[in-house]
Amino acid sequence: MICVQRIQRIIIAILLIATVGILHGNANGFYIATYILIFMAVMMFVWAITDFCPSIWLLRKFLPDCKFGKKSE
Repeated sequence: MICVQRIQRIIIAILLIATVGILHGNANGFYIATYILIFMAVMMFVWAITDFCPSIWLLRKFLPDCKFGKKSE
């Protein structure tokens, strides 16, 4: 089932893989990859400190939450 948390993890994985690809792609990609990593680190820091993740907030407007470990009644 497609749900918010899974899509968010997939997006993070795609950004990390893209960053590695950009780093190995060309010399100018170093700056782009650095900005992507800084952006991801800041978003993770905000999530850790405030318990608010902008990507999850946005995805919740379109997709349901995951029901990991929850029993259906």
